[in-house]
Formats: sequence, structure tokens, C-alpha cells
Amino acid sequence: MLKGDGSITKVKRGIYRVRIDLGIDPITKKRKVISRNVRGTKEEAGNVRDELKSEIKAERERERKRELDRRNGIEPVEEKPPLPIGEYLTQWVASRKASNDLTHATISNYERYIRVWIAPYLGSLDIVELKPLHVKTWHTKAREDGASPRTLQAAHKVLKQALRDAVFDELMPSNPCDAVRTPKAESKSRGYLVPDEARRMLKVLDDTRETGFTVAVRLGLATGARRGEVLGLIWKNVDLENATISITQSLAQVDGAKKEGTAAKEIKAPKTEKGNRRISLDDATVKHLREWKRLQAMELYKSGIRQKQSTPVCASLYDAKIGGIAPFLGGFLDPQ
Repeated sequence: MLKGDGSITKVKRGIYRVRIDLGIDPITKKRKVISRNVRGTKEEAGNVRDELKSEIKAERERERKRELDRRNGIEPVEEKPPLPIGEYLTQWVASRKASNDLTHATISNYERYIRVWIAPYLGSLDIVELKPLHVKTWHTKAREDGASPRTLQAAHKVLKQALRDAVFDELMPSNPCDAVRTPKAESKSRGYLVPDEARRMLKVLDDTRETGFTVAVRLGLATGARRGEVLGLIWKNVDLENATISITQSLAQVDGAKKEGTAAKEIKAPKTEKGNRRISLDDATVKHLREWKRLQAMELYKSGIRQKQSTPVCASLYDAKIGGIAPFLGGFLDPQ
């Protein structure tokens, strides 16, 4: 093997060591060797070796050019300081949070994927050095460490989106995620009620004292609306005369809100224009809503709370008092 060609040695099953001999350092007089351990196949180790050789060749070419420039009296252009991917992602998610164009829940998910599944694997790399091979190796290691296909797919999409912005801001020439296939996630069969189960559910609801919880289940069963849409419904959006409800907002749970000292629930608009819609109600559901509206108004009135157009349809009637105040009474139910 010639100096600089690189060697690949099998350490143990699934792990190979790549070594490239750079010869004797003229300053330290010691042999300089670059060594990397690669998890995967021998072919993947070969790709790492070839990538290292390319980087070494490019660095030597840059050094040769710098030397020529010095000889010709040309001042070297100051190179940009390295920007570790972990540092960039921290800045990126803070910028997205400040823009207020994403929900708190979405930002929390981004932060979790970056903290747990991206930064530990790629965070120390300079953003301009990131290559498709690094992304592929990250996928392999994350799977070995227990990342589910769905989690890895979501984390890949976060990284791809962040690097797309980095390319737009001219921090890197291209997005390496574009050259890597997005991990596939297993398709989950959605649970649903067959007609007999729906009838049994209605029977249980009919035999149970009406509360915000039972109304939420009844509305979900009658309309097919999402959980957040049902819990975010207010009386202003209920037209009992014409037997319709209007979906204009959704209630979302905010993860980590207590730790950050923020609200645990937030109201958000539908993600798309199609999310704003009107849904017809059957006669039985209208009848139950009329009775529930009357009962809710009476229960709230007992605690000095007036039912308004802005009152949640599925309002909590939980009246536990903290410091003489019932903070949950008349408010939105907890989505979880």
C-alpha cells in the first residue's frame, strides 16, 4: 500500500478501522496518521476512506495555493470561523421560535429531536463539512441506539429543513440531506369504531351524567373532528338553530410548559384553509348540546361565572380551589 492510499481493517463484526498514513511531519518529526472507526459495512468504510482522502487532497491544494500567494505577496483571505452544526441548529430553532409562525408544540418537538437525535451525532461537525455520508452514518447509529423509524424520519426532516435555510443564508453550498433518502416509517393502522361499537359508545354516553368529557366524546363521534378541534370549540361557533358547528380553531397541549413557566394549553388556527369548515349535526347531538348548554350555564352560575359566547363548549366544571380560586372552572379541558 502506498503512502496516503489508506487501509481498512476489520476491528470486529460491523466495525472497521480506516487509517491513512500522511508520512513524517516535517516539524514534529513524528509519523502523522489519521484514523477513523466506521460502523457499518466494508463498503461504507471505503466511502469514509475515500472522503478522507478527498479532504486531505483539498487541504493540501489549499495550502499549496496559500504558499504561492505568500510568495507572490498576496494577502491570504481570512477564512470564516467554523460553525458547528449543533450551534447552528440552536440558533435556527431559536429564530423559528422568535418568528411565532410555529406552535409551541412544534418548537418543542424540534428542540427534542435536535437535543436527543441530531446534536449527539452531528453536532460537533462544521456545517460546511457535512456530507451525505455523514447523514447516512447518523441514520445507522441512531437506529442502533434505539430511534424508531418514525422518530428518525421526523428528525431527518427537521435537519433537512434547517439545512435548507442554511443554504439560503449561504452558510453552505448545498443541502446534503437532499442526496439521502428520508427514512421510511412504519405505517400505523388508525383505530376506528365500527357501527356496533359506535352504538355501544352512544349507549354508554346516554347512561352517563353529561360533563365536558362526555360532550367531547359525543361531538367527536358525531362529527369526526379532531380532538383539539372538539376541545377548542366555543359556543360562538355552535349554531343549534341550523344544526351546525364551525371549526375555526384547535386546542393544543404544550409540552414542557410548566418547566418554562408558560401556559400548558394554547389555541391555534387550522394549519390549512381547508381546516376552517362547517359540519352538520344530527338531531340527537343537537338535543344533547341544548341540554348541556343549559346545564353548563347553571353550574357555572353557581360559582359566579357567566356563560359567554367565548366559553368552551367542553368547558371544565372542575371546581377545586387553590387559594380560594377555582382556576380550571369554565376553562378548556386538558387535551391529554
